Amino acid sequence: MSVVSAVLVFVCLWWLVFIPVVTRGLQAAANPGRGHDRGAPVDPQIGRRLLLCTAITGVIYLPVFFVLFHYGVADL
Repeated sequence: MSVVSAVLVFVCLWWLVFIPVVTRGLQAAANPGRGHDRGAPVDPQIGRRLLLCTAITGVIYLPVFFVLFHYGVADL
């Protein structure tokens, strides 16, 4: 596995983790003002969710990466 392949695998895993992380625990506004979407979250905390997503992906990715290189399945 080349460096580009390793990065692409990480990005694919990141997107798979991102979808459930970003939607979990969001609360919609009870009485949104005029011109605001009723489904828009009150406090999305997107920066915290992006960091959490990256951390979870790293926890999933690092053991997989180690096993692939330890057993010689992939080479850099």
